[in-house]
Amino acid sequence: MSDGFDLSLKNKVVRMCLWIVVPAAIIAVLLILLTEVPSIVPTIIPTIAWISFLYGCIFINASRRKNNMLIK
Repeated sequence: MSDGFDLSLKNKVVRMCLWIVVPAAIIAVLLILLTEVPSIVPTIIPTIAWISFLYGCIFINASRRKNNMLIK
């Protein structure tokens, strides 16, 4: 089962999601519920979080591929 997705805190992608996406979603929900800010602001925060998360995933996969090519 080493080829499957590991949903634990040992996985870098899961940790990155917990550090970036979850707090952004919580902040967006709190902004929607507790303030009178325009609706674009709570929408931009998770969008920026998802974009940074995806760039991080691309970076992690690129470094993994590079390390695998160096080993072989």
